[in-house]
Amino acid sequence: MKSKTNQLTLIYIIIAVFLAIVFHKLSIKFYYLADYPFYNFSKDLVLVFFTGISFRYILSTNDNRNEVIFEKLKKTNDEIKESNEKYDIVAKATSDTIWDWEIQEDKLFWSKGIKSIFGYEEHQVGDSSKWWFDKIHPEDSIKMSIKLYSFIEQKTENWQDEYRFKCADNSYKYVLDKGFLLKDENGKAIRMIGAIQDITKQKEEELRLKLLETVIIETKDSIIITESNFNDRKLPKIVYVNPAFSAMTGYSSFEIIGKSPDLLRGVKSDKTNNKKNNICFNK
Repeated sequence: MKSKTNQLTLIYIIIAVFLAIVFHKLSIKFYYLADYPFYNFSKDLVLVFFTGISFRYILSTNDNRNEVIFEKLKKTNDEIKESNEKYDIVAKATSDTIWDWEIQEDKLFWSKGIKSIFGYEEHQVGDSSKWWFDKIHPEDSIKMSIKLYSFIEQKTENWQDEYRFKCADNSYKYVLDKGFLLKDENGKAIRMIGAIQDITKQKEEELRLKLLETVIIETKDSIIITESNFNDRKLPKIVYVNPAFSAMTGYSSFEIIGKSPDLLRGVKSDKTNNKKNNICFNK
């Protein structure tokens, strides 16, 4: 860059000197300034060289500033390249769908998990938040968007939510979405990066267990659940009884949990009858 600055300065001085000489000759020829003092011409040459030095200083200062800017840009590009490489590695290593949202421009980028998990081809995936929100189940969309934008306004860093996300075949999957907010030097939210995890199996199991719990609670039959460890001397401790058991026996759950089912056997209990009802009390 210094070599180029010197070249430009030299070209400037040569052109300026040439123009000064031409102006001097024309002044003598056309305006008959025969008495045009030579020292005035010398002053013009000094001015040319002075402006040339000033021009070089300006170019040199500008080059130094550009060099600093260039180094910063190069460092930033290297960091972005390294970050993108790490992003690609993480995207390949995880089964989650990673998304990257440039908030101000409303540009949204998705990892390849959007295809492997939800079945969308590249041309089917939108590049704005609207496409994302349109794929959220109608019953979850408003709640999720309110929580998300509230989170962005509060400018906290970590966010997560559960909702149903539409697949390419129009079915829905339960997902756990976690996001991290990036802010500029003024604290303004500019970017958000997150990962969507498919939790459909866990949710279905939760719903199945909740349904089973409802059946146990609502049934009129007495149900006792005990520990799984048996020994030869006594029955395992009770860990749960349903409301029907309390209604039938008069024992509340607080009175019976932690105790042995032996408590329910009276002195006149018929062991034969117990066996018929698949109840065995060991001594």
